[in-house]
Amino acid sequence: MKKLVLFLVVIILILVGIAVIWLATFDINQYKGEIANQFEKATGYPIEINSLGFSLKHGLSLQVNDFEVRSKPGQASPNPFLFQANKFFLKIDLTSLLKRQIEVKECILESPKLEFSSFVLTFESIHVPQISDLNIGLKTSGSNQNSFKELRIPKIQFVNGSFQYKDNSFRKLFALNADHINLELQNVSLASPVGFQGSADVFLGLMRQVNVEGTFSYPDQNLFFELSLDRAVKTTGTIQRIFSMPVYQLKITATDFDVASLYSAEQKNREYFSGLLSSESEVSTKGRTADEIKNSMLGKGWVRVKSGALKNRNLVRENLEKITAIPGLNQLFDSDLGAEISSLLKSPDTVFDALDAKFRIGGKQILIDSLSAIYSEYAANLWGSYLLEGPLDLKANLQLGTKLSDALTHKVKELNYLADASGHMVIPFVIQGKLPGVQVTPNVQNLVNQAVQNVAPELIDKALTSLLKSKQKKRAAAEAAAQQNDTQN
Repeated sequence: MKKLVLFLVVIILILVGIAVIWLATFDINQYKGEIANQFEKATGYPIEINSLGFSLKHGLSLQVNDFEVRSKPGQASPNPFLFQANKFFLKIDLTSLLKRQIEVKECILESPKLEFSSFVLTFESIHVPQISDLNIGLKTSGSNQNSFKELRIPKIQFVNGSFQYKDNSFRKLFALNADHINLELQNVSLASPVGFQGSADVFLGLMRQVNVEGTFSYPDQNLFFELSLDRAVKTTGTIQRIFSMPVYQLKITATDFDVASLYSAEQKNREYFSGLLSSESEVSTKGRTADEIKNSMLGKGWVRVKSGALKNRNLVRENLEKITAIPGLNQLFDSDLGAEISSLLKSPDTVFDALDAKFRIGGKQILIDSLSAIYSEYAANLWGSYLLEGPLDLKANLQLGTKLSDALTHKVKELNYLADASGHMVIPFVIQGKLPGVQVTPNVQNLVNQAVQNVAPELIDKALTSLLKSKQKKRAAAEAAAQQNDTQN
């Protein structure tokens, strides 16, 4: 029995030795050109391979060193690209290799990198744990050259990636960064839709987790996806003709998203918004660059914010302080208006219970059809336009509530001239300039017109009353003189 075991061990060692000698003397590099030609025939893109070899790092594998795929020079491609991998391992079947065929069972790419003119995408590794129907036929003397069978891969895993996007078409450099990208493709094929799902940490002031899933069809160049941010903001959409002139159709919804969570601690030292945001919008556009996409945008939507505030800026106090032509207003905030009103005016923020807005998008311009912010002691209504990367141009009315109006007009009588028929003070103002740090100023012309409309009837009434009194006095004097004359006669 011991002799039998020893005999089998010797036979195995001899076979392993023969395989090692065969692998050591077999020059796989002679097939580089053939493998590259078959790859180009299957995908339409040429590849470059520095060298081929065998490796035992991941089991018996074909090791491809310095693998590179790029778009052809002069090829009609809007975004020339480059794909590289330091090492590319194809786990192969030994039996097929002895038949001078490479049957790939598993694939691992180390430090792969995808680079376009505007972005770079890198991964720690790309792992294809199972490959079916991928055979590379190696041409031998007197045999016909085989080609790829239909390539269908059950799963591809992209592990721990990073993404950097830059676009110089903005006035300021626009950049988007993402880390810890993990992505999985299912049923990969060039002939049918490919499913995908994944997650990443995206820098949006602070790092936020983004999850995505969808399908991609290579023949149609169509992409369908659903993307969620912190599970509160969801974007569903399609991208058609993704490799030529992309056409985007997007629907964006949000439910009770914490707006303040977008700001870093440093950003919260300046003015910013807080509140729970819900919204729905539909946007369509097309283009390869950010500028093309912005110029062709069309869309509409609505926004609602609950329990919100414009932090570190009190627009109510700011507007009242700027109406400096009214006597006594500069002492207004030193007066005793009651604890509730004083606290409201001295607060650093503009708080509101609810904000509702409807808007349209046309090219680079956002048209605000209506925007209202409501609080117990005031309400603001705004309308106008915002040009992307340009200035805001909004007109607005600030209407003060009964309690606040009464408290202010009690201290400064002249403020009565800014009250409407119901006794509420109404202050027209404009918002202009570029974000952040826009200028908010009272609309002086509207203020004057408003005051004149309110003051004129009062002045006319006083003039008529004075005139009537004067006539009555004259008539009474005439009647008294007449009576006196009658008495004397």
